[in-house]
Amino acid sequence: MKSKHTLFLPVILLAFQTTILAQPTPEALLSQLPGIPTVNCTADRSEIDQFSDQISAVQAVIQEQVERIHATVQTQLNPSKVKMPTNVMANAEKMMALSKEQAELNERIMERMNRVSEIFKAVEDRDTIETRILAKKTEPLEKQLCSGVCTKEEAARSDAAEKKIHELNVQYCQMMSPLHTEAISQYLTTVKSLLPDYRRLSIVQNKFAGLQQMGQLVPETLSGYAAVDEYASALLTAYKYWVGKFNQ
Repeated sequence: MKSKHTLFLPVILLAFQTTILAQPTPEALLSQLPGIPTVNCTADRSEIDQFSDQISAVQAVIQEQVERIHATVQTQLNPSKVKMPTNVMANAEKMMALSKEQAELNERIMERMNRVSEIFKAVEDRDTIETRILAKKTEPLEKQLCSGVCTKEEAARSDAAEKKIHELNVQYCQMMSPLHTEAISQYLTTVKSLLPDYRRLSIVQNKFAGLQQMGQLVPETLSGYAAVDEYASALLTAYKYWVGKFNQ
């Protein structure tokens, strides 16, 4: 007759496997984010809210996963269980190879992310120039705005100036939004290409820790979650230049 322990074992293993499979991968979470929009500078606010809510929902899942990982790592990090490394000389060559691979991965990730930063910096520089041009155009119009008690002529002139200011801001949005969303698109391409590198970097770090008999300290998905979360934050700015409809 089989013992109860033997009967329970498959159930325990199944529950463990189900928990692992239920954890979304960084790739899966990235695919759940909305696509990069073609910004309508006068879109209804509800369109932007729906876009933002979808991103926030994914970021909430990422935060939950990261907190779970940190809690698990803290539970496993017991100084009394850490052993002094053995066979240091035998492992030295392996550790050197792992250190080299880790440095190469870090360098590749940094190089690709620096390119993305440069793209966004170029958009910011263009934004600075266009903002000054916009300010010069709107400054005389702003002086025509009337608040409080206005004559009929002043009110008409104010309404016309307000409408023109809105038109200028829409033109500014139409100029800058494609540049900004293209930068976000380049960011997305980079994140997709780097997720395998982030995972490999964690594997290398874990192998290094294993040779030092420190156990698995870096879950393979952690860096990927961080990369997707940072991209999601950038995606949230897609409607950065949005103006909205003209309300008179």
